[in-house]
Amino acid sequence: MRQLAFGALAALALMVAPTSAGAASGIVRAQATLPPEPYLFGEQITADVDVLVNTKLVDPQTVRVETRFFPYRPLAAPRRTETVDGSVADVRFRYVLACVSLECLTGSKLERKVQFTPARIRYRDRRQHVWRRTVNWRAIREISRVGNDQIRPATASQARFALPSEPLLQLPASVVAPSPSYRLSPLLLALVLAGLAAGMLVATFFVARPVLALARRGRGSAAPELSPLEQAIAAVEEAARRQAGGAEHREALALLARELRRAHLLDLVHSTRKLAWSEQAPSAAASRGLLAEVRAAARSVS
Repeated sequence: MRQLAFGALAALALMVAPTSAGAASGIVRAQATLPPEPYLFGEQITADVDVLVNTKLVDPQTVRVETRFFPYRPLAAPRRTETVDGSVADVRFRYVLACVSLECLTGSKLERKVQFTPARIRYRDRRQHVWRRTVNWRAIREISRVGNDQIRPATASQARFALPSEPLLQLPASVVAPSPSYRLSPLLLALVLAGLAAGMLVATFFVARPVLALARRGRGSAAPELSPLEQAIAAVEEAARRQAGGAEHREALALLARELRRAHLLDLVHSTRKLAWSEQAPSAAASRGLLAEVRAAARSVS
């Protein structure tokens, strides 16, 4: 539909275009349009500047537009589109605006007029001559969202008697927050994060597999667990090495005597207890001799 309207507009513009120096500059038509008013505080609006150029005289890529919308502010960079129909190109600059500053308030009035500065168009013809042209915006009308203070009840009592079924404040426009917008779809983001997590798990498996294999080999090659009797023998050796004849040495010998009884090596139980609790401190040499007899007896039993 827009292409049909543009084609009809281009044909009409070429038919009625004058043969003056202005037409020779290559501009068929230029216009600035705004959506129907009035506008509310904080409402987003779109402003378009359409420049129809004769492509035989003007390169559409050279068309530039400079404009200001104070007190409105652009919410994003202007969007430039180009539509070509025969020898006429429609170069459109679209601006998304909103007015959310203090300058946008209507004060004590219900509405006010705002006039934007003219849009300045600059372009070059095929002979590389620079041309300029201005396009005026129509005045716009802003209205307040909260209505007139004079008709608002001053107290809750006044509101109860005057407006028993109405709230204290009537808003002429909706103040419900708009639906949230996302740069990236939450579902797509969740899928991407799930894929990354799965990839990290796979990578962790391949990285950790050699470490796990090494740990298994280490556990397989570790020394076998000592029996209680062997642990008692090792305790006597360690105590004799630290301090022969000390209390720890005697306790280790007593523990060895108990383990000998459990192992049914009764012939060595008496000699071990005698060495442990003798009046003279047990020496390291005596411990080594006793342990040699214990090991020999344990081997003969096994």
